[in-house]
Order: sequence, then C-alpha cells, then structure tokens
Amino acid sequence: RDQLKVLQRAAASGVDVLVAWTSDFDKAEALARLARENSGSIFCMVGVHTDMIKRNNDKLSSQRLDALRELAVRPESVALMAGLDFSRDIGIRYAQEKALQEQMEMASKVGLPLMLYHISAADALAEKVAEFKQQEDAADTQVAVYNFAGTVAELKAFVELGCYISVSGRVADPGDRGVALREALAGSLPLQRLLMCSDAPFATPQNITDAFVRDGRNEPSNLPHVVEALAAAYGMSETDMAAALRLNAFEFFGLSQQTERTEEAVG
Repeated sequence: RDQLKVLQRAAASGVDVLVAWTSDFDKAEALARLARENSGSIFCMVGVHTDMIKRNNDKLSSQRLDALRELAVRPESVALMAGLDFSRDIGIRYAQEKALQEQMEMASKVGLPLMLYHISAADALAEKVAEFKQQEDAADTQVAVYNFAGTVAELKAFVELGCYISVSGRVADPGDRGVALREALAGSLPLQRLLMCSDAPFATPQNITDAFVRDGRNEPSNLPHVVEALAAAYGMSETDMAAALRLNAFEFFGLSQQTERTEEAVG
C-alpha cells in the first residue's frame, strides 16, 4: 500500500536500482509490470517458489513453467529464482527438486543467472548446483545463493562451486551468529563474489541506531546498514564496499546490458 514511499525512501538512502521478487507466482505479472513502469531502476527475478508447490502431483506445475518461460524472456527479468525448502513436508521433496531442476535448465536456455535459496537444505542445494554445473550448456550460467546465513563449511562448498553469495541484514546481527557470519565471509568469500539483499520485509539490520526503524519492517532503504557491517568485516571503507557490491550486482545480473534491452523494448 505504501509502495511509492518505500521506493522514495530507498532512493533517498542511495539505493537507486532494485531487483525485486515475489514468492507468490500469481503476483509475478504485477511485479513485471512494476519493473516495466520503472524501467532502469527496478528489475525483477522470476521463478516458482517452493511455497507454490503443495503436492508431488501438482497439476498446475506445467502451466506455471510455461508462464515462467514467457516472463523470463522479458527485458525486465534479470534472473531466475528457485530453491529448496526441506523444513516442509518431506513428501514434496521430489516435487521441489524437480521444479528446481526444470528452472535451472530454463535459466541456461534463456541466458539468465540463477538466484537460489535454501531452507534446511544446504547440502542438497550444493549437490544440485554441482550436477547442474557439469552440464555442458550450463557452463556460462552464473549462480548465487540468496540470503546466506549458514556455516563456514556450507559457505566454502558454495564458493568452490563458483557461486556468488548474497547476504541480508542478518550479517549485521551484533550477536554470536552475526559475528560468525561476518568472520566466515571475510575469511572464505572473495569480495568479487559478494552480493547483498534486503530480504524485506524480513531481516532488518540490527545495527540501526533508531530503535523504531530497527524493530520495524525491513525495507531496501536499510541496505546501507548492511554495507556498514560488510565494510567493517572486510576492513574497507563503506564507500569502497558500496562500489564493490554495486559492481558485483551489475555483473551478476547483467544490468548494464539489461538496461539497454529494456530501452530498446520501450523505444
């Protein structure tokens, strides 16, 4: 309801380019329209989220894939997003893995990078990425792990597979988990493979001094606080960290090239 104000606050905080996504595939068309209407400043990731997979014999799965393929080739789409959630009913794991594989193959065919997430499924996701990377037509497909907050061993496994790692406000947590995550990143992840995400409305950075903002709904406008935590972890200035993260994001999502495609489509 306050979408415009959220975008205005993001721009005021220096976040002038956004890549948005939705876990509700029924809202994907609206998201693509938002990106189209804000060409050059908002792009979208599209995919069938595990929340949409209710059973192994999902009769709508083929229809969603057809719709996803149509969305994926639009100029405003800059990545395919998929993953595994093994915290849910064990009976639908096959369906999740099948959907993940189909979307990974689609990404390689349409030339988009993959943003992959997992919930209680780090080893399974790493295995799927390894299998995917062995396919000849997948060699050039970039892969990132979304909102990473796992162990050093999990991080190293993804890094060895050539993955980018995207982190949210969790990295700014002042507690032991935040400290461990920052140390793991600085010790095991090359800077050029680092990305950040807001994961809004969740994962509000806890290094925000304003208690009202810190305890409230997360927004992209809070991303400078993620930059602050990462800069301290890597021993860099916030300006240099922000520049590095921007460069990494533009390279991973192909935003410069995508902006040109969008302008051509509009023109």
